[in-house]
Amino acid sequence: PAETTSKRPVSRFRTVVDLPSKKEKHRDPRFNKLSGQFNEGLFKRSYGFIEEYEKSEMDEMRKKIAKTKDVDEKTSLEKELQKRMSKRINKEREEKQKNIQRQWKKSEMEAVKSGKKAFYLKKSDKEKLALYEQYKKLGEGNNSNSVDKFLEKRRKKNSASEKRFLPNARR
Repeated sequence: PAETTSKRPVSRFRTVVDLPSKKEKHRDPRFNKLSGQFNEGLFKRSYGFIEEYEKSEMDEMRKKIAKTKDVDEKTSLEKELQKRMSKRINKEREEKQKNIQRQWKKSEMEAVKSGKKAFYLKKSDKEKLALYEQYKKLGEGNNSNSVDKFLEKRRKKNSASEKRFLPNARR
């Protein structure tokens, strides 16, 4: 409030004048214009060595797991290795998605230059493109049945997840 009550005694250490703090203000480069624009390609080129370093660390972990006799340490190492592997797989999946979108954007930009009206993909269409690429890659493999096997596994997985919602009498 603008006015303070006169019922309480005034403290001896009251602030009469607000002095600027001597503490240095930190700034977050993600939200500050002084830091410039983020260039993802440049970042990946500059810090690409970290990926190789992580791969070598994972190889060392595998060797350590094979050597370790202690069960607790072995399980903790296996969990850490699994976490890093899933992180790497997710990163690779994201990279594939970005490449697919980049290719689509490039082809769309060329079409716009030739006179077509601009069109932007919905999230569902992006997912369909990714699935198409995945099936295409499966079809290119040595085994022609790989797409059928993949679809069969997916069907089984979906049916198993749908059975959860059915009452016990109909399972």
